[in-house]
Amino acid sequence: PLEPSLLLIMLQCLHRWLHAGVTLSESFEAHLPLLDLLLSSLAAPAPEVCQCASEILCELLTQVDPLPARSAAVAHVISRSLELQALTKEASVNWGPERCALTLVQCAVTAAEPRMVAGSVSSCSPGSGVLYSLLQATTEVPGGVGEAALACWEKLATVPHPQWGQKSEQG
Repeated sequence: PLEPSLLLIMLQCLHRWLHAGVTLSESFEAHLPLLDLLLSSLAAPAPEVCQCASEILCELLTQVDPLPARSAAVAHVISRSLELQALTKEASVNWGPERCALTLVQCAVTAAEPRMVAGSVSSCSPGSGVLYSLLQATTEVPGGVGEAALACWEKLATVPHPQWGQKSEQG
């Protein structure tokens, strides 16, 4: 593991490079170890590292990214965020910086890719998946996370889905 102060400097440098056109799909295809370091930083013991990692991921998720690897990159972010959520749950992390950073990223994923997240509902059992974790997280959010949660739920509400109020054709 990197020293938190060195990790923060690396993340701040990466944050400055985002404006040069770095995309999520490019990070996934060409720089997976860096993307994984970014995702792991959401659970760093230093609050400023969690916040910086969250800001970078949220920015990457909300950018226009027409490259073909976008879906795979988003799926990777979702998968890793669920792993991190399980770890923070096991550690009984309350609403500290790690949980806030993670929830903000999950909100950004949902707001940026509502159809992809909604499509994951059918493959999730109750209590698992991004939607269930967001629902749980948004019931007790501290300041700053609530607005992001509201934005993602508004986007999600626009996605038609047979499990959300539409009658099935079988009965």
